[in-house]
Amino acid sequence: MAEWKQTFCILCYVNCGLEVATEGGKITRVRGDRANARSQGYLCQKPQRLQWYGDHADRLTTPLRRRLVDAGIRRDLLLDTLTASPRRTPVVATSTK
Repeated sequence: MAEWKQTFCILCYVNCGLEVATEGGKITRVRGDRANARSQGYLCQKPQRLQWYGDHADRLTTPLRRRLVDAGIRRDLLLDTLTASPRRTPVVATSTK
């Protein structure tokens, strides 16, 4: 039998109230918390997919590390680029797969 727990959504700034059903440490259902004064039971599309976010086969299970060498840019060139235009910071990322 699923156990319902009250919590809140952290996927945006509104932080709507949620009720989640859990079985064996996994989320099985999600619904809006009618007792929450702010959201009053409203549930947008983002928390409706919490099960998919948590149990998806491609989700990250360990932190990733960005490496400048693997990205194909020299450290001195990157630092020059960052200090030349601080408002337009390039994103340097590599995949570990």
